[in-house]
Amino acid sequence: MFTGVLPNSPLPALQEAVGELKRLNADAVIALGGGSAIVTARAAAILLAEAGDVRSLCTAPDGTGKLISPKLLKPKLPQLVIPTTPTTAIVRVGSAILDPVAGERLALYDPATRAQVVLIHPELIKSAPSELVVSAGVNTLVMAIEGLMTKSGDPISDALLIHAVRLLAQELPAAVQGHDLAVRADLMMASILCGQGTDDTATAAAVVEAFQTLFDELGIPRRLRDIGVKQDGLRELAEMSLNDWFIKSNPRKVHDAAELEPILAEAW
Repeated sequence: MFTGVLPNSPLPALQEAVGELKRLNADAVIALGGGSAIVTARAAAILLAEAGDVRSLCTAPDGTGKLISPKLLKPKLPQLVIPTTPTTAIVRVGSAILDPVAGERLALYDPATRAQVVLIHPELIKSAPSELVVSAGVNTLVMAIEGLMTKSGDPISDALLIHAVRLLAQELPAAVQGHDLAVRADLMMASILCGQGTDDTATAAAVVEAFQTLFDELGIPRRLRDIGVKQDGLRELAEMSLNDWFIKSNPRKVHDAAELEPILAEAW
């Protein structure tokens, strides 16, 4: 049992997990918990199997700015996932990890780490605090919307994502109130749909209004300043955003960080 999982899956914790997998000569990895536990298990399996510097294994932009994922061909330990929060990490093959020294997010992509088994247990999905469930659900909602906006979508993925958005919008307000099993089961299903999928005919104004109403019900901060973001850090945030996977397939092409700064300034 490895209990050193930390939020955002920082590299030092990953390396500890790899050491434990080696020590145990593990046959498989069981990830029990939320997104950080699932990503840590998946990323540790990659680092265990693949030799070389961590950055050489990560997705990175080529000379044209296109994101390229190296082929990681070594066999990986099977992943068995027992989730406790509605996170898209359950069924994804990408693993976002943190380099705390450089202050950067790194991405590992390996289809061989897709969960071979997902077990959803009623008592376990009731165990997480409501705040954590809502936070994970809102993150899933954002990812579903990003997936629907991307130029690289397809009808099957869109169908999964649209239903994920419906479930999330319907059940997230109820999730604030307590530990209702049916609500949490729907949120868990939405996270799986979103993870696998990653429009309605309503107008843009109606969509914006619907989400404003939802966020009001959830009590979500509206401004970047409300969550501690400093105004003088917006330029750095804009530059970091250029490495986001969805930015590369945005319907309106983003050429440089200067295009993102006014959006962040408006959000600040």
